Amino acid sequence: MKKKYLLFMSLLILAASVIVYKVQAGGDYLPKMREMAGQGSEVKQLAGEIYEASQQGEITGYFNLQSAIGYAGPVDVLVFIDKEGQLKKLEIVQQTETPSFFNKVMSVGFVDNILGKKANSQFELGQDLDGVTNATFTSRAIAEAVRKASHTIAMTQLNMEVPQTTSLKLSLEHYLLLGLLFAVFLFQKFKLNKLRNVTLIAGFLLIGYWQKALLTLGNIASVISGNISWQNMPFWLILLIGVFALILITGRNLYCYWICPYGALSELLGAFGRFSRTSYKPCERSIKRFKHLRLFLAWIALVFAFLMMNPSISSYEIFAPLFAWEGTAVQWLMLPVMLFAGVFILRIWCRFFCPVGGILDFLVTCRRSCVQWIDSKVMKNKLSQKQLRQIQLEPGHQEKA
Repeated sequence: MKKKYLLFMSLLILAASVIVYKVQAGGDYLPKMREMAGQGSEVKQLAGEIYEASQQGEITGYFNLQSAIGYAGPVDVLVFIDKEGQLKKLEIVQQTETPSFFNKVMSVGFVDNILGKKANSQFELGQDLDGVTNATFTSRAIAEAVRKASHTIAMTQLNMEVPQTTSLKLSLEHYLLLGLLFAVFLFQKFKLNKLRNVTLIAGFLLIGYWQKALLTLGNIASVISGNISWQNMPFWLILLIGVFALILITGRNLYCYWICPYGALSELLGAFGRFSRTSYKPCERSIKRFKHLRLFLAWIALVFAFLMMNPSISSYEIFAPLFAWEGTAVQWLMLPVMLFAGVFILRIWCRFFCPVGGILDFLVTCRRSCVQWIDSKVMKNKLSQKQLRQIQLEPGHQEKA
């Protein structure tokens, strides 16, 4: 009973932090518009997030605020288009991206490369814009927000034609990911456990080395807060949906043990430890003592991130510095410690510290509890019907009837 009460209170506090985040998100950007328009400018709202700027009664341009989802959450972009249809100024007024990735995009001048383009430009990576290596999701989100804002002004205020964009794009890496998820499902269903190394290597190459998009607590925070880009279907979102689907179908956490790139590396380090006879197996008492540490760390990080109005800072995993060579000072400090410890204790990060693994195992437990509850209700109903039939067949009951 105590555990249920504690779980309920924890979920209630988490829900309250999400509500605080959603209520306080956004802001009044009118002062920023006046600053961008220049001294002595007047700014008035036309419709929605479209504003008109003027000086001494003459229109000088238009503002529009739009948002797009990056790797960890929304990126709010404010653009200023002059009356000739040229993008003159651009401000990222609010963002919840992973700090190291966002700072990298800003430091290489990605925003400066957008300025000066026409309002009806494509604003698309690989077409008229170059993405930023190891920060593709963030640069794509900025480009998408600029495209939506500029095209809105071009169509509604400047009578300009804009190029059509497809609503859903699936590329090669998406299809490879779907194939990997389906292969994992088949292998575990037919108990082909010897092929687990194959899927781990595939996950390491596809998710870790190529896409650098392992599941993080920031991804889960984006889902909880509703900051999801259904239009572009980012790689991590397809992965997360697929992993949730595998949990619902199989009742097992297949991501950590069949797919995760860091899990593959952890097993390699563990094999080295066994080969060198330096591995150490923690006792059952120690494992039980730290059983819920991962989930507790995840809860603390999520609540803190939502209260700080930035879901992306919930990610404290060591994946970014390992695979993308980007990360905070804490992540860079934790990485060598965990890699070194992984030689002596098998999957030490996965078993005791990984927030994603803790949440996925928690979902597995919830799924099993729901199945058991449904089975008990069905069994109880069957027993009740059986008892009723037995009563109806009793001689005394037939005589009364």
